[in-house]
Amino acid sequence: MKEKFQFSEGLPRFGEMRRGTQVFVFADEQAAAVYDDYSFYPDAQARRWQLEVYSKSSGRRLDRVCTHRGRFKSREDALAEIDRFRYRGRDLVFCLVPVDFSYDKIAYLWRDVPEESGRAAYDEQLAEARRRLYAITDRDPSGEIDLRRRNIGGDAVKAFCNDDIAIDRGLFPFALVSGISLLYVSGDRSRWEYERSLLCEKFRGEYDSYDGLAPAFVYDAYYDIGVYGDIAFKKAGRSLARVR
Repeated sequence: MKEKFQFSEGLPRFGEMRRGTQVFVFADEQAAAVYDDYSFYPDAQARRWQLEVYSKSSGRRLDRVCTHRGRFKSREDALAEIDRFRYRGRDLVFCLVPVDFSYDKIAYLWRDVPEESGRAAYDEQLAEARRRLYAITDRDPSGEIDLRRRNIGGDAVKAFCNDDIAIDRGLFPFALVSGISLLYVSGDRSRWEYERSLLCEKFRGEYDSYDGLAPAFVYDAYYDIGVYGDIAFKKAGRSLARVR
């Protein structure tokens, strides 16, 4: 569809726009999407939608052409505003930009991953761990993520590497939380659906908040032992902090 239209080089680069953006132009008085970074995300939502309008020929942004300054509480209202230009918008480009965009990351990241059971190979655990890190941090992890192979040190990682349960069940540690809690991928693939199900289960309360829940190995320095259980974590810059 994009090749059928001529665009000014002064327009914003579509691929560099905010996640969840759609770009529309009119063809035969019908709005056509020439760039779509919205439809791929399941259960996509936003706090509000910003409609930006540009001249197709000059690339200049046109202010004050939309009602409500181009700010809409629902995507449907923003699409209706675009449709209002169907008879006079041939030289216009409409960028529908979400503000505070969110989507079902679990469904998105694992949409093509088959559910299986049985013992997982190392490469399968590695791929699963990378997806979980992306779900937690919203960043594509780079470099070594197996904590057993990284030069981290510390009693928590050492205790995990020597823990009988971790060894027997083939647990793969991929994230260190608050220095003493290790998030892991089970060696049994039948456990994965549960382990990933609450990674993006955000909670915002008056006195407490967290970004997700995950099973973890928690090191108790006083007794020099590790215990297993679900923990709540929160993103703190490029690190993770345990909330409870």
